Amino acid sequence: MKTVGIIAEYNPFHNGHACQIAEVRRRTQADYIVVAMSGDFVQRGAPAILDKHTRARMALACGADLILELPVLWATASAEDFAAAGVLLLSSTGCVDTLCFGAETADLPLLSSVADLLTEEPPLFRETLAFGLKKGMSFPAARQAAVAACMASYRAADDVSTSPCIGTSEETERTAGCGTDLHADTEQIAAVLGSPNNILAVEYLKAIRRYRLPLQPLVLERKGAAYHDEKIHAADSAARQDGGDGAVGAPAASASAIRQLLLSHRAEISQASASLAAGHGDTPSASLAAGHDDTPSASLAAGMLPAHIARQLAVSMPQPALALLTEALREKPLLHADDFSALTGYRLLGAGARELSGVAGSTEAIANRLYRQKYQFTSVSSFLSENRTREITYTRLARILLHLTLGLTKQDEAAGRDTGYISWLRILGFRRDCAPLLSQLKRSASVPVLTKLSDADRILPPDACARLNMDLFAGELYRQTQEIISAADNTVPRTFHKKRPRSLSELSQPVVIVP
Repeated sequence: MKTVGIIAEYNPFHNGHACQIAEVRRRTQADYIVVAMSGDFVQRGAPAILDKHTRARMALACGADLILELPVLWATASAEDFAAAGVLLLSSTGCVDTLCFGAETADLPLLSSVADLLTEEPPLFRETLAFGLKKGMSFPAARQAAVAACMASYRAADDVSTSPCIGTSEETERTAGCGTDLHADTEQIAAVLGSPNNILAVEYLKAIRRYRLPLQPLVLERKGAAYHDEKIHAADSAARQDGGDGAVGAPAASASAIRQLLLSHRAEISQASASLAAGHGDTPSASLAAGHDDTPSASLAAGMLPAHIARQLAVSMPQPALALLTEALREKPLLHADDFSALTGYRLLGAGARELSGVAGSTEAIANRLYRQKYQFTSVSSFLSENRTREITYTRLARILLHLTLGLTKQDEAAGRDTGYISWLRILGFRRDCAPLLSQLKRSASVPVLTKLSDADRILPPDACARLNMDLFAGELYRQTQEIISAADNTVPRTFHKKRPRSLSELSQPVVIVP
């Protein structure tokens, strides 16, 4: 049984994700595709725009077979911990034999070389990195320079220990600043370590090597809209294609662009959804949600979203995912980091410098800065913009604030690493026809498989239950925030709030099953 694993956020699911799944099946002839997916909070230090159950349903409707939740402790961690946990989760299934990931640089030998170097961290790397940080470079820039210096040294001598670049800090300074001799190398490394997907690709390869995992890496070149591109390229709709294997062309938009579109029109979407729910429109048909309508205009005709928004989404998302998005919007508001500002501000205001330094991902220097600035807090986004520096990136600071809000500490991270990152496999959803995969999973998994959270106390040890409670807390906080935002929305009629069903608690959420 050929089973391929993917680590993803699907925030939200778009054409590029569907293209990856289709290409994986074409290249590997996989029987099943298993996804390790982030839950309600994601690696950039923010809430997912849609809840994990909706996103799992999107992925299953568009070709995935089984969705497993990546625990919140690791889903919101640095790239190194995020990647290690994702790889170990897939390996823990005992049935995933291939790890597929996308990267801007689809050069597996080059990515592997960088991964090997970062795993070994030879003396030259450590000295050049320390020198760069001492000079005020950001960690990513200093790491790029250190890797470039090492690769240049490897080309100059078979044994890096004989390289004239190794030695005192003065020698390291000459190596790091040798201008044109290393300029081309630095640019090449910048292409590898300068983009998010490449960084994760390197981290996946590091984890496979470090933990000696029997996973075969498969890298796919990421095409279409760039990771941080916030523009939807409607002209790319002509490139969209639906083949026999369900493949789609290059994505017209990144997940960032789709989030930007949705969040910038959140009030307008809420009003349209309320009007529809009040009886002025029809619910998305079951056939559309199941993917039986291939025309992007179907969602427009159904009047589920404002036309100008739906038109852009129709060229960015597979039809089943778009139908599920519009269906979800009738019952749940979109979430943004600022929706948690009151809670984050409260936690920040009550924390001392020592507590802040113990937050997962924090340092003493960052803690002192947060402590000094906490009385200036007005919202998450403004606080992040005002306090990021060359040394402290926006995303790192966002993760620290999120960890503070969720109560995740360095001690939690250390305990999780000590127990191998993954202590259970929580099934978020599966396709009904993947029964053989589920049977194999129950036989081969090296950790307990959870389908009902109520079973956790019986089958997990106390320390694992304590970490699972972090996931339960995060999921329930996300759900309650949705309820609060929805109830406080003054742009929609009160009758809408009365008709809208209350969401199920985290403990009551059933596993998503897609025909």
